[in-house]
Amino acid sequence: MREVVADALHEVTSPRPIQNIECMRQLADILKFILTLFVHEQTTDQRLLSAIIESSGHLYHLAANRRKLYLHSLLEDHGIWHGDAKAWKEVI
Repeated sequence: MREVVADALHEVTSPRPIQNIECMRQLADILKFILTLFVHEQTTDQRLLSAIIESSGHLYHLAANRRKLYLHSLLEDHGIWHGDAKAWKEVI
C-alpha cells in the first residue's frame, strides 16, 4: 500500500490544482494518518515521506479570493514535524 501511495505522490512534480476543497481536506487527512503511523511505529518509509513533502508543495486549491491554499499548509500542524532531530537527520 505504501508503495502505491508513494508512486502516486512522486508523479506530482509540478504545481497542480485540486478543484474541490473537500478533496484537498480528505487528502490531507489521509496523509496525516500516514504521518501518525510513522510516529507510532517509530520507523519511517523515507521514500513515502519524501513524496509527501514534495507533493504537498505542488498540490493546491485556488480559493475564491484567487489565493492558493497549498496542501503543506494543511499538514504543517502535525506533530511529526516537531519530533526528534536525530530521526530527521536519518531521513534527510
